[in-house]
Amino acid sequence: MKRSLDRSLKTYIFRSWLIPGALAFLASVAVFISMEFHEYQGTIKRAVDKLAHQSSIISRRLSAEVMLGENGASEAVAAQLAKDLKLNSVILTTEKPECFSEKEETCFTHDKNHIHFYQKIPSIEDMIFSEITVESTSFYETLNLSLLLWSGLPIFLTLAVGIYIQRIYLRRYVLRPIQALVDTTTQGTTPPKHWPSEIKDLSSRLSQSFEKQEQAIFGQLARGVVHDVKTLLHSVMAAMELVLEVPEDSEKRKTRLESLLRAASLNLPKMKKIIELTLDGSREIPVRLKTDDLNFTIQSSINSNQALADSRKVKIVFDSEAQKLIAAHDSIQLERAFTNLIKNGIESFDTKKTNSDNVVLIQSKSDKGKIYISVEDSGPGLPFKPEQAFKPLRSTKAHGSGLGLFVSRKIIESHRGALTAGTSEKLSGAKFMVTLESTGGSV
Repeated sequence: MKRSLDRSLKTYIFRSWLIPGALAFLASVAVFISMEFHEYQGTIKRAVDKLAHQSSIISRRLSAEVMLGENGASEAVAAQLAKDLKLNSVILTTEKPECFSEKEETCFTHDKNHIHFYQKIPSIEDMIFSEITVESTSFYETLNLSLLLWSGLPIFLTLAVGIYIQRIYLRRYVLRPIQALVDTTTQGTTPPKHWPSEIKDLSSRLSQSFEKQEQAIFGQLARGVVHDVKTLLHSVMAAMELVLEVPEDSEKRKTRLESLLRAASLNLPKMKKIIELTLDGSREIPVRLKTDDLNFTIQSSINSNQALADSRKVKIVFDSEAQKLIAAHDSIQLERAFTNLIKNGIESFDTKKTNSDNVVLIQSKSDKGKIYISVEDSGPGLPFKPEQAFKPLRSTKAHGSGLGLFVSRKIIESHRGALTAGTSEKLSGAKFMVTLESTGGSV
């Protein structure tokens, strides 16, 4: 199992004390060891200096005994000198010490437990050395660990007291203000005087940001409603323009007046419903689910765009694998979404270049508990990355607001569905795919 990377503010504050405290303790240990080593080196030097003085006395005495040549006298004198001077041993050796050099007549070696001091016996032609040995201790044996612990105790006490005091200050002046920051910001209450100035300033800036955000949300909601109402109104206006194109006394005018009446009777109630739902005051798009035929909702969207398609010479084709697609949905809201998708496909064509190949294809099918509705066109396709199509204020139309696809996605997501964009393999234009949950199956 992966370890969570989420850490509380207390953790970081604790570390801000613990890390410097640990570094201070390590620095104290380093200084302590350095001073102890320096003292140890001084002790060894003093011991060697003392041995040098004693060795000078011993060497002169032994030199006389060696020159006299009495058998065993020099060894006896050496043993007596070791006893008198409280040395471990004093011996004569003809073996040249490894530390000896021709420039110096004395040298010494130091191992874990002893110091060995060597001096060449003066006034003798042969190479004879006196070796004086005394006991010594290693550096680690001289370390006073209790002194180290006592020297580190003030650091630990300071660290513990500092953490305790900081926890009190942290709780009163940081954690509690942060926890109350949302309430203070959203409710508009004045921050307490004991709050730090930085948090007071943050509260003020958050309040201003929330106000701007609320204004932007309501403005965005209003623009979305205006956008959808204009879409529905556009079909009525297009039908009215078709009426005005023919003389008043012609039979064709009567037929087009009937089309205008149908468009008005179909779209005006929808506009009224959209406005009423918006006035509910919800920041999210409200949905009222009802089990119904999704194909009927799609067909209503097609009817809302038919007059616009006719005016632009665009053919709308609807192909469904089933006569009915039963699903729980808000027909008014989903019709808004499908109307926007179809309208975008119609308006993607250049009005100056109309031909019979201008097609908007809508397909619906049900598969494994899912309903898929695709809206494709034979237009130029999306001029930017598919995901950017759903960003507000991003539009391919000269006078577009860029809210149609944004609102459509919010409507479909409020139905726990998904809306994605891409390129049509069949028509080479844009393609939008809607995925919804199927609740009643298909017929």
